[in-house]
Amino acid sequence: MTKQALTETKDSNVISFDDQGSNLLALAIEKGADIDTLSKIMDLQERQMNKAAEQDYNRAISGFQSELRPISKNKESYVGRYATLDHIAKCIAPLMTKYSLSYSFESEINNGMVQVTCKINHVNGYSQNAKFTAPIDPSAKVNDMQKTASALSYARRYALQLALGITTTEEDDDGYVGGLQFITDDQVVSLNNLIVEVSADKVNFMKYLKVNSLEELPVQKYDHAVKALEAKRK
Repeated sequence: MTKQALTETKDSNVISFDDQGSNLLALAIEKGADIDTLSKIMDLQERQMNKAAEQDYNRAISGFQSELRPISKNKESYVGRYATLDHIAKCIAPLMTKYSLSYSFESEINNGMVQVTCKINHVNGYSQNAKFTAPIDPSAKVNDMQKTASALSYARRYALQLALGITTTEEDDDGYVGGLQFITDDQVVSLNNLIVEVSADKVNFMKYLKVNSLEELPVQKYDHAVKALEAKRK
């Protein structure tokens, strides 16, 4: 449900809303309801809108998690393998876009500890948070700024995983990222060559395909992309 937009016509004192359920408020105004009654009706509508936004968020998260595969650990450290934050971000990007989700971080540093809050937002306005706290390692053989940056990166990575229910795996995913299989390097080269051949605008073509790069094109859309370029040749 979209956020209600209140408009008033000064001469006729007509007030209307663009969302469902506004008839009750309009009727109350018409009957001369007092301010307290109008306030209660508006509070009720706001609660209904917030509930609808929460339901939209839950459906989006459910869809996201149903398609998300475990993300491969792509880096080795002295404590073992792990998935870097940029790798996780790349893996989840297609599904985040598909389900109209986004995320942001807020950080606090106190007494040698870093606390990161990861906020998951849905386009309809509802959001949920997850927090993760990590210590700044005083024994690390780097300067203080690098120690803090390392702890921040660690905390952001795990806060994001907690917020979205992300799991990681030791196994390579054979080209599957975020539950999607992307086109191969050879297919990327073929598309780039075809773009040049038909004098297509690559930026607009990627917008048409709804991807940030050809490397992020799902394999099931490859034939469609080729046909679209061939149509431009004709």
